Amino acid sequence: MVVVELTDADDASASPSAPSAADASRPEGGTPSAVGGASDRARRRGRRTGALALAATLAVGAVVAANVVEQRAEAARRAALVDLPGVVAPLPSAPVELWRATGWSEADVVGDALLVRGGDGGAELRDVGTGAVRAVVGGDGRACTVVPASAIPGVEPSSLVSCRTQQRDGGYAVDLLDADGAALASVVLPGEVLLEQQVDDDVVHVVRTPDGSVQVRRTEPATGDERWVHRSSVRAGDDAWAVVAVDRVLVMGADSSRSAVALDDGAEVARTEDDGVVVLDVLPDGRRLEAVLALRTRMRVSSPDGDVLFEEEGGPATYTLDPAAREVVLRDLTGPGLRVHDLASGDVVWTIEDDDVWPVLHLADVLVVTAGHQLQGWDPRTGQRLWTRDLPASQWSSVLGPESVITDGARVMVPEPASDGPELVAVDLASGDDSWRVPLPDAADRVVSARGRILVLGGGDVVVLGAR
Repeated sequence: MVVVELTDADDASASPSAPSAADASRPEGGTPSAVGGASDRARRRGRRTGALALAATLAVGAVVAANVVEQRAEAARRAALVDLPGVVAPLPSAPVELWRATGWSEADVVGDALLVRGGDGGAELRDVGTGAVRAVVGGDGRACTVVPASAIPGVEPSSLVSCRTQQRDGGYAVDLLDADGAALASVVLPGEVLLEQQVDDDVVHVVRTPDGSVQVRRTEPATGDERWVHRSSVRAGDDAWAVVAVDRVLVMGADSSRSAVALDDGAEVARTEDDGVVVLDVLPDGRRLEAVLALRTRMRVSSPDGDVLFEEEGGPATYTLDPAAREVVLRDLTGPGLRVHDLASGDVVWTIEDDDVWPVLHLADVLVVTAGHQLQGWDPRTGQRLWTRDLPASQWSSVLGPESVITDGARVMVPEPASDGPELVAVDLASGDDSWRVPLPDAADRVVSARGRILVLGGGDVVVLGAR
């Protein structure tokens, strides 16, 4: 707050002093001209006071306007974070329980709903905001999962559910549903599903058949029509894998054999040893953060046109980026610690040479890491450590990582043990101090984000927390 003290120059000069001869010669009460002079001086003082008040008001207004602009910019930055995994709506105070579903052990986001599942194969689609049941979709030998969204840039988060029923011949009947539980189409696959992924508006399945061969199918969910089927030369054992690469190619491998299929038409394409390139994030200007899944994992940043801007050996320390971030953090695969690279040049800005340091969260103004039994905040631009707090050893210590972290942009939410049971603690990202604490169910073992809310899992309950 800016405090402006107003003083008037005439008032300052009107301190007790001897009256002038002219003043002394005036009759008591003053002549009309003398009264007029006094009025003029009063008006001048009023104008000066008003001018100073106006100037002060403008100065305060400028500061307030600057603060409003800064607050709006910060609000816009946090709003941009909402689309990132692990980000929830602002929680300046402790959240409350919005709803609870008892008898379920798992939950995944699909569209604007949650697919909740139990150990017996049962599943329901529930509204993420209210918990209202939209559809009962699993059970009786039918196992339902969310179809993962493709890592190809521009693809929206998945809105499809896949429910599989095993057939006597070893194949699977797959029913595709939308987020409301409405049936879209059914397909029959000739074996075990190695990969199921949404690509654009379609679904791609990689299937290992009973004779060990691999089939790839692309299906239109609305009709069940096959766009194409590819029979791969890869023989699939227990180590078979498949991944969607950056250039709209599905790459498959097993032992030393490898093949690749173009997702547009199902044609086999030639690849090199660097064929497993996966997009991890797309920056606001279109640049892509990619992982090269070769013999030694490498990270690189590519232009919107696919040109490699820089490439470094190392694994991804964080899987998403604050749109305002200027750095990328890599986990060193050949030695201890983390390397922080400038996103524009690829240059190493600073490092942490400690093999017990693991990143938890990377925003534009703070990098949060675990270091042994400590939680630390670092300035990602300078490498200055901002704060340190103890992280009590517990079951939560082993699951705290970039896949499980929750933030609202101003706080990071960390599960911690307490004398009365586990608690979710909001740690202020600027200071490392507690913002609030809220009890968790005793049997809780995971805390994740779900459409801007906090999802607590474990002990047969699915609990959704959110703002009051």
